[in-house]
Amino acid sequence: MTNKSQKALNFISNILNQYEDAESTQELILEYIQNIFENEKTYVFFISPNGLYLKSSVGCTEEENFMLQKVNEMGILTRKFVKEQKTLLENTQAIVKEMGLKDTEGKTFLVSPLKIKSAIFGVLVLEKYGVFQFDKQDIEILDVFSAVSAYVIKDAELSDVFKIQLKILQENIIEKTEAVQVIKEKNKQIMEANQVKDEFLANISHELRTPLNAIVNSSDALKMEVFGELNPKQKEYINDINASAIHLSGLINEILDMSKIEAHQMFLTCSDFIIASAIDEVVNVLRSSAEKKSITFKKNYSDIDAEIHADFKKFQQIFYNLISNAIKYTPDNGQVEIGFSDEDDNYVFYIKDNGIGIDEKYHGKIFAKFQQIENIYTKNSSSTGLGLAITKEFVEMHNGRIYIESKVGEGSTFVFEIPKNI
Repeated sequence: MTNKSQKALNFISNILNQYEDAESTQELILEYIQNIFENEKTYVFFISPNGLYLKSSVGCTEEENFMLQKVNEMGILTRKFVKEQKTLLENTQAIVKEMGLKDTEGKTFLVSPLKIKSAIFGVLVLEKYGVFQFDKQDIEILDVFSAVSAYVIKDAELSDVFKIQLKILQENIIEKTEAVQVIKEKNKQIMEANQVKDEFLANISHELRTPLNAIVNSSDALKMEVFGELNPKQKEYINDINASAIHLSGLINEILDMSKIEAHQMFLTCSDFIIASAIDEVVNVLRSSAEKKSITFKKNYSDIDAEIHADFKKFQQIFYNLISNAIKYTPDNGQVEIGFSDEDDNYVFYIKDNGIGIDEKYHGKIFAKFQQIENIYTKNSSSTGLGLAITKEFVEMHNGRIYIESKVGEGSTFVFEIPKNI
């Protein structure tokens, strides 16, 4: 795996975790592009009904920015590019001239579409000159980076719409009745855009998972030295690649699950299975993570032969998410207790740790989408903040409920109930 590919994967993870408003998000993306491709200039053009105009750039003079912000009617080559929607490396001189770029001799360009599904809304242009030019591998890297960037840019702009609505109401710019109508119209647009976003997330997550699975599998084989012995430095790099790919794969799986839930495409496939066996399988998978911190597991099962009628995979995913969190926030030499009991028509499950605990004021927030517990306590953005939100959705799909009992410094207990027969 090349250095560029590794950087791109890391930056995709950062973008998904850090974006806020449209302006700062575009600046962040352009900064990452410069870091990955080491190009001199980067342009983001948006498509309007009248043509192309420059939305943002890096490396340009004020005069260049001023000239490019004027709307340029799309030429023949630009229209062809918009129709085909493919990243271009060859024969790009003419098309960038149509976009308004000057003095293109001796330079190479990468021109990539910014689109959601098949709807293109902008164009990303990378400019480089000198001895080191773009190559075909850059096309593959930019394709994935542009796909994620397109979604993030549009989603950030959508967030700005909410801010504008709030400002209008606070400053009493329009009458109440007019404000209600404006908000209704904007909300309709937001709902339509959100549907497109959900569909896009599902599609792009599938596209990203395929190469990531290949990276994980290949790096696993190299770690096991299937193809020969590695020197210490090679082992270090392979371990970094493997860990990064697994981390990104987890992020993408969470995004895909949430997009399916929001699109009402997530369904239960129920069967009868033994509860204790299903939990033990998850514990065995996570045992190595616990051993690294010398954390022990304590099991408290009321009936090891008890059966439940539920979705086996989602049941295990609930435990995987909760036990993973318990291990993460439990100090070295700590303990994680897992148990369940039979109460009337329900089974009551719990995962208890003696970790850092969670302040009561956050109890109502931790199951919300994009809420990261580690941000509250460790200021470390290393996840999508979707794990507990997905866990709550899976519990509620089983007609159950989930809640937390916790105090700072006294550990946390996550409790959830599921009917014996949903």
